[in-house]
Amino acid sequence: MRSQLLAAGFTDDEVRRLVREGRLSPLRRGIYVGGPLPEDVLARHVLQVEAALHGLATDAVVSHASAAVVHGLRIWAVPLDRVHVTRPRRNGGRCGAFVHVHTAPLDAAEIVVVGGLPVTSLARTVADLARSVPFEQAVVLADAAMSSKRRDRIAQADLVEALERAPRWPGVPAARRAIAFADGLSQSVGESRSRIAIAAAGLPRPVLQWEVHATDTAP
Repeated sequence: MRSQLLAAGFTDDEVRRLVREGRLSPLRRGIYVGGPLPEDVLARHVLQVEAALHGLATDAVVSHASAAVVHGLRIWAVPLDRVHVTRPRRNGGRCGAFVHVHTAPLDAAEIVVVGGLPVTSLARTVADLARSVPFEQAVVLADAAMSSKRRDRIAQADLVEALERAPRWPGVPAARRAIAFADGLSQSVGESRSRIAIAAAGLPRPVLQWEVHATDTAP
């Protein structure tokens, strides 16, 4: 942060010079990262999350798309132009140029720490995001959370339970449909989207991760 640099003895002129030289890169006004910004969009968003939390109240919890990124979930076609956080309050939500502050009840069990950041739990993250994105994006997300390759994978029942904690919230029916379609055996965005296309075409549901054994017929 600029205040930390000044407290360490740097002047504003020196800070500007470090930026010109590429030794500092601005994340947002008054907040920098050492060296160039990462080219990876997800890694850059995590830095934006860290920067945003510096200017928010201590009860702000990373949520929605930002929480999905911090959890390392596969996401597809979900905008990352803003950092999303949730505060456990009745009102005070706002959507600014850089940060979208949601207000909603949050139980202690729905808050975890990932990489030093307060984040909504895996189940709450999927429930929140699945309520606010189209079916295809929601399925990709739910598949990722249920993936058999994740050590912290969650069951479909956990996602349903997270939704049922607030059954009257907007988007719950759509999220319930996406979660019912989800399958933890899908191992990629393409596989998730293919299942949706197959279902839309009225074709039989595919068997995922089918093992094919070849017989060696060489002499």
